[in-house]
Amino acid sequence: ISRAVLDQSLLASAIAAGAEFHNHMLADEVATDQNGVIVGCRDGSRLRADFVVACDGGASRMRAALGIPPVAAHRRGIAYRAYFANARLSRPHALTLYYTRDLLPFYGWIFPAAGGRANVGVALLEDKVLSRRTTLFSAFERFLAEPAVRAELNGARQIGRGQGGHVPMD
Repeated sequence: ISRAVLDQSLLASAIAAGAEFHNHMLADEVATDQNGVIVGCRDGSRLRADFVVACDGGASRMRAALGIPPVAAHRRGIAYRAYFANARLSRPHALTLYYTRDLLPFYGWIFPAAGGRANVGVALLEDKVLSRRTTLFSAFERFLAEPAVRAELNGARQIGRGQGGHVPMD
């Protein structure tokens, strides 16, 4: 299933179980007390909860607000992925990982998605990018040019823009 469908399904299940969803709220701070958690929002409002599920990514504001130090760049991954249409994969029900010299100790991937699409991406250590040895997008382009990847995606075309993000490893 697509990430959007998964996200909607998780959200609906959480709301059905009694969770409150606050859309378009930007949390800036979080504190705990004997009664639970208090979240301070950019618009000045404050929310109280028994607990908070912080799904704010690898560069988490909640992590910083709680005083948890960021993961060092040599221990952080960074990933980029895009969807491809018209993907006639040789193994249409399997996730395929590619370990290329360029990406080690991480990898590239191709896995099937609904409607003849494929999720294609790469992950690498962030310090490779920070040291300017490569860029995330150029690593993705080199991955697409790998002969095995090019053969697997033969006839497929990228749809929409790719997306990147941090992959914390702690």
